[in-house]
Parts: sequence; C-alpha cells; structure tokens
Amino acid sequence: MTYMYVPEKSHTEEREVPVTVHEAQYEIIDDWYECNHCHARFDLEEDCFIHCGDVCGCGWSYKVDREFTGWKEIIEYQKQNVKVVDEEAYYMCSCGARL
Repeated sequence: MTYMYVPEKSHTEEREVPVTVHEAQYEIIDDWYECNHCHARFDLEEDCFIHCGDVCGCGWSYKVDREFTGWKEIIEYQKQNVKVVDEEAYYMCSCGARL
C-alpha cells in the first residue's frame, strides 16, 4: 500500500478582528494660560488676552498639568487577513481511504 499526502485547502479572507488596545488615562491637576513672551501665568483667558495684546504684543498658550492615573483597555476592531481552512490536510491510502 502506498500513502499520499493531500495538503490542506484554504483561502484568505479579510475580517474584522477584535484587538485590545491600552490607552493611558490622565487626571487634570491644574490648567492656566501663559504669555508666550514673558511666561506670565493667568487663570482667566481674558486676562491673558489683555496682557499679551497690551503689554507683550504676542500670543499665549493654554497649559495643563496632568497626572497619570492608569490604563484603560479598549476593544477595537481592525481589518486583518485571516486564513480560513476549507479542508484539513490528510493522508490517503492508494485504496482511497483517508487516514
């Protein structure tokens, strides 16, 4: 008797696969407005706007101090190519029987 190896029959499909993503979480501790020229600090945007326009003649930035509080797991679905097996590989006897 002789045996013949028959390889698997498969194809590739594009599917939506769930992927776990870890996103850093932060808590805002403090926020303020800052003059881009003299770095003066203001709690109110209007005060910073007046100072930057009248005194320094420049722009301003919004600043934030944050503290890391942990990680959040998010499940996202991404398209990936997935192998789909239509028929498993097998050995066949010369008489036609599968092993």
